[in-house]
Amino acid sequence: MSESTIVLDRSPVTVLEPLLADLDSVLGFRPTRSLALRIRRPARPFAVLRLDLPGPPASRQEGERLAAAVVGLLARVPGAGSLDLVAFGEPSARVSTTRAAPGCAPDAGGRAEPPAEEARRLLAAVSAVRRGAQAAGYAVLEGWCVSGERALEAFSARGPGARSGPGSGEGAARGWIEVSPGPELKPAGGGGDVHSGGFVPIPEASEQCRARSLATLAALGGSKAGSGPDWMAERVRLWHEALAREAPPSEARSVELGAWLQHKRVRDGVLVMCAWGLDAGLRVLPGGSRQEADRYFGAVLGEGSVAPDDVRVRAAVELLRRIVECSPVTLAAAPLTILAWLEWTRGRGSVCGAYLRLALLADADYELAVLLGEATSHGRVPEWVRP
Repeated sequence: MSESTIVLDRSPVTVLEPLLADLDSVLGFRPTRSLALRIRRPARPFAVLRLDLPGPPASRQEGERLAAAVVGLLARVPGAGSLDLVAFGEPSARVSTTRAAPGCAPDAGGRAEPPAEEARRLLAAVSAVRRGAQAAGYAVLEGWCVSGERALEAFSARGPGARSGPGSGEGAARGWIEVSPGPELKPAGGGGDVHSGGFVPIPEASEQCRARSLATLAALGGSKAGSGPDWMAERVRLWHEALAREAPPSEARSVELGAWLQHKRVRDGVLVMCAWGLDAGLRVLPGGSRQEADRYFGAVLGEGSVAPDDVRVRAAVELLRRIVECSPVTLAAAPLTILAWLEWTRGRGSVCGAYLRLALLADADYELAVLLGEATSHGRVPEWVRP
């Protein structure tokens, strides 16, 4: 009786493409400048985590901090066992329209190979996280670097010939390979439940809507409103009224609500109000109790056990998305950042990251978005969502 051998295709692309598809399906977009983890859990669905990568130049200390953040997050994932890592870099610029088949090295007309410095940075990130995770008792099976539509295998636990560790040809035995593009993160599209699952893009406004919103913004700019405590409190109350209405606001009213968020004190009051009610939102405005304001700002940082009201948060998410859809891009950073924070309070890290990326696309220097990005990239989670 003859024996037959079944040989499974475990070439790099057959491992990477399903991994990327899993990450894309949960995150709703193909990340950049990020570390993503697919966490395998026995008898449970896999989980996905995403963290921002530290900017260049990479250092050993930054790698250790990133690894510590990952290990801290893994400890909060029930049943976390083994994991796969993908470090995403910058999107690569296409040098030609010619593409190689996925899994094959491109010819001279394909995409340019990512810069060597980026390759080193991505390899350093996955290697540091691998060391930290293994030291904490987690098995790390696959490690990849992805830049645009090019990928480099960092290490693998596949079979006896798997490469492992710096100095053993890590990433060098095979060069960059071509991979299929993932879904793009952009404020277009729509459909899906905005309160569960992956990120649902915000529908893109029509040209007519953009023209009307710019006209509304110009009219608002023509009247110099006050900015004292009474004016700020009245803006927060008007926001509260808009949140309580079942019907969405008109385009003009949406632009007006977005314009008020450009005042930082009003934005802070609205943010707190969306989570804990009108009284809380008014308490953080100038003129209120400093002790009360500090208590609520501590809650904004995730301190305490009182979670935001879920019904209020759901209404706020829908209203803020409406405002982003109707408003000029110059007003988008504030409502997008509040959206990111609200999703963070619900423990929806990947959706929070998606809103943050859109906020920083609208204004790369928007301070609240930068601060929230730093907190989430270090694995900070609100106390009320911790198991």
